[in-house]
Amino acid sequence: MKPILFLIIFVISLSKAHAQHTYAFFGSFNRAQDTEGLYVYELDTLSGKLSKVTSFAGILNPSFLIVSPNGKYIFACTESKTKNGGSVSSFAFDPEKSRLRLSVNRKAAAKILFISPSIKTGNGW
Repeated sequence: MKPILFLIIFVISLSKAHAQHTYAFFGSFNRAQDTEGLYVYELDTLSGKLSKVTSFAGILNPSFLIVSPNGKYIFACTESKTKNGGSVSSFAFDPEKSRLRLSVNRKAAAKILFISPSIKTGNGW
């Protein structure tokens, strides 16, 4: 009885592990703002295969990306040396609808942009 119960629990845990989704986000150096610049791929952790989920056109050279700790938002810095560059944008990612939506796009006041994954929690960062 114990081996059968162990096997059932093992199969259920494998199916749950396989059901989890892992996403990879890529920024690019695109030549025109009307071309795709930000990409979302799903990673099959068993095979290592990447499959394109969605992309976003309308952002020029989103070369530095960071994902919020909850995985719902992607922040992108654009290159400051390109014409009209030097901005920070946030995107809402909805994996159920395979949708990436621009939330905020702000031109940077400085030439050097930096974004950090740190989030203030409790008494520290």
